Amino acid sequence: MGFFRSLGGVFTSPPAVVPWGTADRFLFVFAVGTDQALWYAQLDGLVDDENPGTWSKWKSLGGVVTSAPHAVRSGESAVDVFAAGPHSELLHWEFRDGAWTEWPLNPPIAGSALFVEPVGVEVRRYWESLGGILTSPPHAVMFGEQNDILPVFARGTDHGLWVKGRVAGVWQDWETLGHTLQSAPHAVTWEHETLAIFALGTDSAIWYTMASSHWHSLGGTFTSAPYAVATWKHIHVFARDAHSTLRHCSWDGSSWTNWESLGGILMSRPTANGFQGGDLVHVFALGTDSAIWRRRWVGDSWSDWHSLGGPFLSPPATMTRIPDSLLPTRDLAALRTDHAVWHMEEDDT
Repeated sequence: MGFFRSLGGVFTSPPAVVPWGTADRFLFVFAVGTDQALWYAQLDGLVDDENPGTWSKWKSLGGVVTSAPHAVRSGESAVDVFAAGPHSELLHWEFRDGAWTEWPLNPPIAGSALFVEPVGVEVRRYWESLGGILTSPPHAVMFGEQNDILPVFARGTDHGLWVKGRVAGVWQDWETLGHTLQSAPHAVTWEHETLAIFALGTDSAIWYTMASSHWHSLGGTFTSAPYAVATWKHIHVFARDAHSTLRHCSWDGSSWTNWESLGGILMSRPTANGFQGGDLVHVFALGTDSAIWRRRWVGDSWSDWHSLGGPFLSPPATMTRIPDSLLPTRDLAALRTDHAVWHMEEDDT
């Protein structure tokens, strides 16, 4: 069992967390600052009583960000980060082999009030615009037999699901996957070959599309966007229902279970992490006391609710990694009521 430590800073968005490096020994945590820029801190090593690891100071990647960020590990030493920009366009930051990629800045026409580039000097930035008009935060996953396709999903101005994919290093045009969504999408890949996207429909049911098939309803009446995680046996889906309780259903490769109630009184959407090497799942949400609460699934049964403390403003961004073939390690990062980002690392010992 771990405990939360403050990473400091003053932020206006929930954080995103992503591992990278050999055996996932390094972490990035991202959040939007009060200046609307994207900021990050980096962890080198694991966090425990004997080896506390080393967190860097917060550093700015610039940009004007209008949504919470989302990050994905796209290679052993590669991370891609996405967020909505000032014109609701998709912004992208790219970390490769120890450095952040830079792009030339295309400034407004010379002579305008916003033109700041000195003549003959190239101004560069850490972010690039991928266009589009987003009405939800973006969500990205890695996909494909070689885990080399990067699709980014968001809701468009028509409230349909739109996707922009990077294939063989080249960004494709935006494409629509249709439907009418009430929430941001949440995507998950299972065994690299099954891609499923979930969202809250206008009928307040959870809808999904899988393997580019038609949209299908999972039913129910919900008040939060869904959150999905994959294990080696299942895709697990969670959402808050009309009574603010947690609901869960799962896919075993051929059929869906019915929704089951996991109780609780949720003051936020749920978040969760899963372990691909076993059927181990943790699901989190804010309770009425603003603490982060958790239930744990191990193969065939759910634990009781357990408090991880607080008070927090957001449920945790969370993921599982297995550094050096040790037991699964979970990392949680959440925005506390002091507007700093707090981090917890724990394992299953």
